[in-house]
Amino acid sequence: MAAPVRVPTLDRSDLASPPGLEGIRELAENLWWSWHPEARRLFARIDPQTWARTRNPIHLLRQTDVSRWSVLAADHRFVADTRALVQRMEAELDDSEPGIGDDLGGPVAYLCAEFALQESLPVYSGGLGVLAGDLCKTASDARLSMVAVAPYYHRGYFRQRIDAEGRQEHLEPDVDPADIPVRRAADAAGAPLEVGVELGDRTVWLAVWVAQVGRVPLLLLDADVPRNTPEDRRITDELYVAERRTRLIQELLLGVGAARVLEALGIRPAVWHLNEGHSALVLLERARAIRSAEPALDPVSALRRAGRDMAMTLHTPVPAGNERYDPALALEVLADAMAAIGLAPGDLLALSHGPEGANGSTFDLTGFGLRMVSRVNAVSQLHARTATATWQSSLGHPVRGITNGIHVPTWQAEPIHGALARATPSSITSRELWDAHTEQKRQMIDFLGGRLTRQAVRHGVAPEAVGDLAGALDPQALTIGFARRFATYKRADLILADEHRLTHLLSDPDRPVQIIFAGKAHPADDAGRAVLARVVEASRKIGTAGRVFFIEDYDLRIAHFLVSGVDVWLNTPRRPLEASGTSGMKAAINAVPSVSVLDGWWDEAFDGTNGWAIGRPSDEGPADDGVDATTLYGVLEDEVIPAFYDRGEDGIPQRWMTFMRGALEIGLARFTSERLLADYVAELYRPIARAEDVITPLG
Repeated sequence: MAAPVRVPTLDRSDLASPPGLEGIRELAENLWWSWHPEARRLFARIDPQTWARTRNPIHLLRQTDVSRWSVLAADHRFVADTRALVQRMEAELDDSEPGIGDDLGGPVAYLCAEFALQESLPVYSGGLGVLAGDLCKTASDARLSMVAVAPYYHRGYFRQRIDAEGRQEHLEPDVDPADIPVRRAADAAGAPLEVGVELGDRTVWLAVWVAQVGRVPLLLLDADVPRNTPEDRRITDELYVAERRTRLIQELLLGVGAARVLEALGIRPAVWHLNEGHSALVLLERARAIRSAEPALDPVSALRRAGRDMAMTLHTPVPAGNERYDPALALEVLADAMAAIGLAPGDLLALSHGPEGANGSTFDLTGFGLRMVSRVNAVSQLHARTATATWQSSLGHPVRGITNGIHVPTWQAEPIHGALARATPSSITSRELWDAHTEQKRQMIDFLGGRLTRQAVRHGVAPEAVGDLAGALDPQALTIGFARRFATYKRADLILADEHRLTHLLSDPDRPVQIIFAGKAHPADDAGRAVLARVVEASRKIGTAGRVFFIEDYDLRIAHFLVSGVDVWLNTPRRPLEASGTSGMKAAINAVPSVSVLDGWWDEAFDGTNGWAIGRPSDEGPADDGVDATTLYGVLEDEVIPAFYDRGEDGIPQRWMTFMRGALEIGLARFTSERLLADYVAELYRPIARAEDVITPLG
């Protein structure tokens, strides 16, 4: 039986336990609370207004005054509920029960550039982080021994604001460090743990913070320590910083720092899992340790040996999503790590070229990792075919497909969850399912109405118009949701392609339709920001204004409301550029069907009962924007809208219920992170731990 990884930490002197309610602090300091609604409801009882505004129990503990704690300590029901929740958490987190992967012989070290766990820990930007966060929660639920590592971004990812002209502005997050749910890791002597990474003529020191995710510790590496220079202290400030040298240094600190932190803590992983190429430089540090033990081993062989107990997950076929650098920059930044294993510049570049060939024009972190690790997976079956076509000549073997999944307790809204506690997806009555969805839609509209009002006030909209905006979203209208990163290949503006046809579709008084958009464009992505500006313009243009809405500053909170509250989820990538896409999975487990291009997960999920397919039906060639837009309008006009408005005497759209049930059934059956983790254990972790069928990379 594998014990959970336990990391010693220092106590937080700024966080006191309320007298008589000591369990509250224990709940607040473990992100276990974030996927347990009973815990969220308990925190809301402390101060409903503050909780609604922040959803941050650490902030609650710091801001609630003594008099309020006294009242709560005298409330026998509150005390009893607190104790019951603490006991439940402790029972779920203990190590007395067997778990998945107990036969691995040690923990899994899971490395990723970002983790999206909850809004109070803003060290994420999008889908990669959501997948990583969901996996940590699932590992805790399944009792897999795991430790996760990422950088600690003090400024996180940018906050988005749309100006009066419809342009995206980039603001620094307003985060009080004292409100972050982390503790400082301690070394063997009980002092604050720091590890150093050599960089040119100096050492960059990293503090280590621990965010506890149920049974799984997430170690956050922080360069903002006094012994570093002022410039080095800012290395880990921002996620995905645009400046290339700093970005590569961040990835060096993640890879080398992760290995050194785990070594300092005495953690010996049985398997290393690299989630994307950002952490591939861990191979250099692992090779250094191997050569220290076996000096006769040559550097390239040491790298291959280091990769034997590693798996790597690819998340995108888009070149911009893979980390590529100028070779001269790479050789400069990685000089110390290369010297530590005696690796020649030519050997590094020969191992790290892109799929186009060893022409020495680029240092490709993804290519470097893929050539060294023993197991590689893509994130859907279609992505596996795409990745194999791209990389097989380098790898000498196909890329296996392990389709992504999502953490149901995190993403399924309470009304649907409550309804399913009394029935299965196939046996739930139409009335129960429709009522649960209607309540989720009402909650979404209430929440988004407040967001729209605040946006309007900032733009100087007249007071009478602001009041109208609070009720602008129509709870009876067919509501289409689109929310994701505004990269050009995702084509957020595809539905806007034919203004006349769109206006006609939106303006039918008998069958009203509204569209809600949300998402951010990377600050350095001019084309993506231009797409976003077109969407914002549509939300203000005569003919579509009042039917097209853009919600700014997309984050986990907004995502929860959208995937559970809209009627249909729209996804329009250029096939086959979306590797997986998990937002549609989140919608599906909330009984929200998709209208989507057959790309990523939808290529294998669509069966005609759970939503609609648009664009080319199979591998018939590259995507065509005109064809896809025409198909989209046709599907909406001829199938989606009629099905939604075909109501019986009871007001329930019976044909629509078929698609809702279909989405719910397939989402819960095939696209959960519970299934994903089981696949990882069976196809990646266990074969690596047992040294079974390990593929020797070709280089």
